[in-house]
Amino acid sequence: MLTAPWESLLLSWLHDPVDKAADIRGHEARARRYAAIVLGREVTESELKGGTSDHIASAYERLPMPPGDRDETRVGPENGELTVFHPLSAEATRIPISLDEAGTATCLRRMIPDSFSPQQRFLTLWRHAPERFGPRLPAETRNPDHTLWQHLDTTSALALCGGGRVALLSFKVSPVQPFIEASRSLRDLLSGSYLLSWISFAAMGPILESCGPTALVYPALRGTPLMDWWLRDQGIEVDIKRDELARASLPNRFLALVPQPAAAELADDVRHAAQAAWAAVGAAVRESLKRKHDADFPGWDRLWDDQIQSYFDFRTTWLAPADAKFTDLLGKDAVEGSKRVAGLAEPGYRMGSTPGQWQRSVMVSAALMATTSRIRHIPNYAPSGETPQKCTLFGTYEQMGPAHLTDSRRFWERESGEKEDRDRRCAVALVKKHAFAAYFKRHIGVDPADVGFPDTETLAGEGRKYFAILAMDGDDMGKWLSGDKSPRVRDVLHPRIVRYQEERGRREALDAPRPVSPSLHAAISEALTHFAVRLAPRVVERHRGRLIYSGGDDVLAALPVDTVLDCARELREAFRGPEVMGSKAGISAGIAVGHVKEDLRYVLQSARSAEKRSKEHGKDRLTLAILRRSGEHASATCAWGYVPTLAAQVTAFAASSDRWTYQLRRQLPLLKGLPVEAFAGELGRLLHHSEKANPRFAADFDEFLRMAGGEDPREEFVILCQSASFLARGRD
Repeated sequence: MLTAPWESLLLSWLHDPVDKAADIRGHEARARRYAAIVLGREVTESELKGGTSDHIASAYERLPMPPGDRDETRVGPENGELTVFHPLSAEATRIPISLDEAGTATCLRRMIPDSFSPQQRFLTLWRHAPERFGPRLPAETRNPDHTLWQHLDTTSALALCGGGRVALLSFKVSPVQPFIEASRSLRDLLSGSYLLSWISFAAMGPILESCGPTALVYPALRGTPLMDWWLRDQGIEVDIKRDELARASLPNRFLALVPQPAAAELADDVRHAAQAAWAAVGAAVRESLKRKHDADFPGWDRLWDDQIQSYFDFRTTWLAPADAKFTDLLGKDAVEGSKRVAGLAEPGYRMGSTPGQWQRSVMVSAALMATTSRIRHIPNYAPSGETPQKCTLFGTYEQMGPAHLTDSRRFWERESGEKEDRDRRCAVALVKKHAFAAYFKRHIGVDPADVGFPDTETLAGEGRKYFAILAMDGDDMGKWLSGDKSPRVRDVLHPRIVRYQEERGRREALDAPRPVSPSLHAAISEALTHFAVRLAPRVVERHRGRLIYSGGDDVLAALPVDTVLDCARELREAFRGPEVMGSKAGISAGIAVGHVKEDLRYVLQSARSAEKRSKEHGKDRLTLAILRRSGEHASATCAWGYVPTLAAQVTAFAASSDRWTYQLRRQLPLLKGLPVEAFAGELGRLLHHSEKANPRFAADFDEFLRMAGGEDPREEFVILCQSASFLARGRD
């Protein structure tokens, strides 16, 4: 395996000082003084030049700027503050900033012990500098929509690649949904999600060792629990809470910027690392079960290796952007559209790369992985001889244990030890069940008690027989990443620069979409990591729920029915907040409410189907599916703006009758053929004549009608009312 040149990475990361934005003119001299503190030796001017990697990173990230020696285009702190723009929503924020060189030098000395190796110095700065000096410090005060840390990370990654000799390496593990959904209990859901996160992180191992953490474009690793666990192993001081370490918080894929000459070797190393991680967990579970079963049931695990080795499909692709023929692959419009931004450049200005170069490279890389993924994975599994019956969770595999039914029954009576667990599992299902106790407790110090595997009845709460599964997924993430939803160039430039460009007749360039850059992808990655690791767990726990998975824009949680609506609404607000995707982003959600005795797999599938329905009905919406034990299942979709009203209806139904809803639903076939006003009139009549009916529902229908996005707003409204009544009573 390749080894990262840590001192070279460190020097490239230090080429700009942490307080650059406070005083641009003197930043190069300060950078050398700070670098001398970090490295513990004098640093020459030539050592600290960002060189080609800095120029390429700047060209990828920044827009063409006026000459730096013009007073009217200089931008610095005003009254101790700078304006920065959200990279996606372009919302402006004022942040405090001041120059304190002595204080910065003291802080750096405290951060970096003399005994640290170059690797430890680099990793310490990478991990802790943003939180010590300010996470939103801009790299460019005139174009302040990306942070200094994002620019330093990009420069460091490019420096390792020798400037322009880069490759984009992608990794993906599948199947995901079938693996997670083959769950009879919340324990299986949690364990399956965690195993996928663990495999993805293990696959990143060769990248971390060879290129450092700045190579990872997606997901952003800074601050993730598993990354902090890895850093602690390297001798870096980090505060890790065991309950956070036990959460699944990484997606099943990643994208990395690696040296082109090493791309093929790294792709193989990544794939082998993922295979080894899955095999190691499987071996630990198998060993723990062998001690229990070998004496009485020899050969119970005859099919183990074949099942473990054949289940997952680990895919890697790599692309050298310099070799890509973008016009042939993406079409002329995709290539020419972003070139409008070049109109901002002064005569004779030489751009380091064509506008949109990074954006097009990532699009082709994604298309390459998508094309590869269309080649179906066919497990190399063909058991021979006498085999046991099929696994009750993974139907394509046989259960472990003896083939004869009588011996098999005795084996599973001993293995389960739990009256409620009647599943007879294959090797894959057994790994899901025992992974925490057999492997993660010893390997990373996460005890099953830290995970807290509740059952659905406990989660539902005392006296309640229904619980909820909440599934959420960000909308149009592909369009955000491809630049289709980028803000205009003028919206992310300082007003002084906009005025300068307008005076020179460059309005067309100013109105062009902001080209996607490594920093924009880093901003999206960091925002989603912050949401997944910090915000989503707090929100779910505050509503007495259990977070099953939170990786990027995808959330899966189990909750009591009386808190699930408020939890979903609060998660959306957090997702659209200034620390995450901003106010222009949307997220779709599905809630499935099921009986505690219902098959968890069906409830989970219903939540996913409800989430899909929200996307099909306009996106940025919520679909509520009620799975009554009596057999009646119904779902309806509403806009997020209507959810507070729906929650208020739940409260109202606790003290009012819902008989009118059933009368109204029976009349729907007739009312559907009449104008909406006829429905509203009949609703008013029923409310007026119904005993204990709350008259507020007439106004609620008017509100729902304004926001309607379903197939028929009348039927959707009635189903939502009945669903609210069901949530209020918690019974059929």
